[in-house]
Amino acid sequence: VLILPGFGVISSSVTFICGGEEVFSKTTMVYCMLSITLMGCVLYGHHQYTVVLYLDTRQYFMSSTMIISIPTAIKVLSWLMGMLVAPVYKQPTLYWVVGFICLFTMGGVTGIILSNTSVNILLHDTYFTTS
Repeated sequence: VLILPGFGVISSSVTFICGGEEVFSKTTMVYCMLSITLMGCVLYGHHQYTVVLYLDTRQYFMSSTMIISIPTAIKVLSWLMGMLVAPVYKQPTLYWVVGFICLFTMGGVTGIILSNTSVNILLHDTYFTTS
């Protein structure tokens, strides 16, 4: 839920980069924000499943964490499509947005890796998790 203002900044920046045209698929972006918010509220404790939890609970948090990546991927792909279909002007904002999307995608990939319960238990308190 804390990333939602960042999503708004990136969407506004993509609109600015593309010359003031609308964000690609505005309705889809709203539905993605709503689903990320709702799933984020349901998954509040998904970072704590390495403590003593039953196997069923671990599987629930694992699958729910993987499912939240779907609307997030839709948002990232919508940003990329917005920059693809419009003429893009090279400016510092473009490099900032591309850097954010790359780092956000790398963080998402590590989140998907760590959503697997057995991998998370294995890598808990290592540099992979903390860096």
